[in-house]
Amino acid sequence: MELEIALISVSAYIYRLIKTNSLWITQQLELLMIFIIGLTFIGKLDVLLPIYFLASLVLLIKHLKNISYWTLFFCGYFGVYLLYVLIVQSTVSTIIAFVAKCWQFIVFFLVINSTLHLKKENIYYNIKLGLVIETLLGIYLLFTGQMVDPNGLVRLVSNSQPITGNLAIATLPLTVYLYFNSNNKIKSKIILMNLFFLVWIILSGTRGYLLVYALTMFVIMLDYFRIKTNNMISLLKNILVCIVLLGLIIIIAMLVFPEMIDIVDSILRLNASVGIRTFENALAIDFFNNTSLINEIFGIGMGGTAGDYPEYLIALNRQLLLGMWHSAKYMNDSGVLFHNLYANVLLNFGVIGIFIIITMSCRIYHIINKISCKSYQIKYSLILYFTGFLLMNYYRWSADCGIGEMIILALVLKRIKQEDLEEYD
Repeated sequence: MELEIALISVSAYIYRLIKTNSLWITQQLELLMIFIIGLTFIGKLDVLLPIYFLASLVLLIKHLKNISYWTLFFCGYFGVYLLYVLIVQSTVSTIIAFVAKCWQFIVFFLVINSTLHLKKENIYYNIKLGLVIETLLGIYLLFTGQMVDPNGLVRLVSNSQPITGNLAIATLPLTVYLYFNSNNKIKSKIILMNLFFLVWIILSGTRGYLLVYALTMFVIMLDYFRIKTNNMISLLKNILVCIVLLGLIIIIAMLVFPEMIDIVDSILRLNASVGIRTFENALAIDFFNNTSLINEIFGIGMGGTAGDYPEYLIALNRQLLLGMWHSAKYMNDSGVLFHNLYANVLLNFGVIGIFIIITMSCRIYHIINKISCKSYQIKYSLILYFTGFLLMNYYRWSADCGIGEMIILALVLKRIKQEDLEEYD
């Protein structure tokens, strides 16, 4: 089954790469759809993620020129680190860790610095196609999913990998761009599509997705309320009325149907803990506080086995006594051990790695601010989107390990920059 799906995915990638050549946004969104569809059926990142990674490289072939010093610095750091650990540590674990954790940031800078010229594309169609695929996958998982919450609803995941919600998050930069460049009729349609997206995000049970969605849609919803009013006072009044009405509806519904409290809580996982992530974070901090200075600064490497370090085993045993499970995995595996991106970076790259991630994030904020400065709505929406993306990585990475999200964000920014230059010319 895995081999067949992998071969089908490769064939689909090649076909769409040829068919959508130079339609870069459409191409990358369709490649992400192919990846998500394949993941739905086999649920294993280690099979499909390397294939998707190679497909994402096609975007950059023949288009990497005039690379900035910052991009050279980031690529140089990870390149030297990757070369070293490939020689002295586990090759497979190193490659998986690099693709799953590092590529999402690197690919953003490579796309931004590329010489890609974006043609006019049907962004509305792209978002609508994403919603159709998301809906079909959601319906399929509702009938076939095996992970059932206490409320009796099926969580829309495959082998614990969240399926629905990923396309919703990946298309949000497209939503921001299209919404603030459309008339009121199209804006209403965009809002409606994203409400359907929200349903699939909620049913995926992934709080990180919900956080990204809420932050990004905040500015859009403010603007949508504004265009229905004449001034700021009316805007605030309408928002207040909506909040009060929503509150009354919730209170009445809960009084009439008391069991709804538990159902809503279960769907949104409001009181659910972050599970094993709590133990993972404590384990990473405990190890960092008690390991050698070399490991604190440089980490143990992407292919290093944490179980080889006595101080790690001591920290792991502390968490096992507190209730942590999957001891064999945390003792023997290497590469990507934790859900939390930053815990992985601290373990594998040390303090220097955390510094690099912070620096890269600051550069991305700077690029968003600089390119989208002509539209404060787009600027703040994309800033909030990237903020949500960083917060999401604290809980867990998205199904495509952030690669699709960062590529599409970079392409949207290039689209904005290109339009500004064409307008100036």
